[in-house]
Amino acid sequence: MTGAARVHRTGWRIARAAAALLFGTAGVLKLVGIESMVGLFETIGWGQWFRYFTAGVELFGAAMLISRRTAVPGAVMLACVSLGATIVNLWVIGRTPLPALFLLALTVGIAGMPIRASHRYLLKKD
Repeated sequence: MTGAARVHRTGWRIARAAAALLFGTAGVLKLVGIESMVGLFETIGWGQWFRYFTAGVELFGAAMLISRRTAVPGAVMLACVSLGATIVNLWVIGRTPLPALFLLALTVGIAGMPIRASHRYLLKKD
C-alpha cells in the first residue's frame, strides 16, 4: 500500500468515526427526549413519533458507518437525514442550517471516498 493510499484510508476511517459519533450522539439525545429536542419536533409539527423515527435512523446510520462494508449506504442514508434537517432549519424553524450542512458535506464525502479511490486509475498518466 502506498503512502497516499494509507493516508486516504486513514482519513476515511477518521471521517467515518467522527460522523458515527456525531450522529450517534444526536440520535441518543432525540431518543431520551431532552427538552430541546422535544420542543424542536413540536415546532416541526409532525409529532413525537417523528422524533423517535429520526433517532432510530440516526442510530442505525451511525452503526452502519462503523463497518467498512456498510459505510457507504449508511452515509447516503445519513446524508438524506442531513438534507431534510437543512430544509427544516431553513423553511420551517428559521434557524441557521450550518450544522446540518456540515453533516451533509461530511456524509457525502464519506460516501464518495471509496468511489474516488476505485477510479483513481483513470487519473494516472501513462
